[in-house]
Amino acid sequence: MNDPILLGDVWKKIRKSKGYTQEYVAEKLDLGTRYISDLERNKTIGSLSTLIKLCNLYEVTPTVVLQEYLNIKDDYKIDTDLIGFYSLNKNQKQIILKLIDFMQE
Repeated sequence: MNDPILLGDVWKKIRKSKGYTQEYVAEKLDLGTRYISDLERNKTIGSLSTLIKLCNLYEVTPTVVLQEYLNIKDDYKIDTDLIGFYSLNKNQKQIILKLIDFMQE
């Protein structure tokens, strides 16, 4: 695979699902706002250290961010549309999980 790895749209989608601004992310990670903007516009890919910092801040796994580039069976892929689930509070998450359990019965 020689295609460039473009994560900007994923980073932006996750950030917005959390309700964070680029300024907030930059401050929390001790990075420049311009750098966060460059990541989201695919002007830079960032380092492994930045990937880990962003995943920790956004409370997502690297698999969520990199799934498009991983050779994982579709059955095991994590749907990035579910990113918003992680921004819910504990009670909201429990309600959704109970609903899923009910639907599986």
